[in-house]
Amino acid sequence: MNECSITRLSELTPSYQEALRDCARFRPGTYVFKPVTMQRLSDLGLTSKTQSGAFCLTREGAALVRAWKEGSPK
Repeated sequence: MNECSITRLSELTPSYQEALRDCARFRPGTYVFKPVTMQRLSDLGLTSKTQSGAFCLTREGAALVRAWKEGSPK
């Protein structure tokens, strides 16, 4: 797994932000949309790909989304 250097959701492009938030709405390992974007987020350490090809948030990705939902500057 790659080390995540992203500390704020605002550091991501709008399409990456949207994909990360969309993924957070699904049960872990069931998000199969936007595979190219999700793979790039995986390369950043924010998501991981399951054996079935679906994606789920990593701890770092979940923390970014949680901070965004709570209105934190992250």
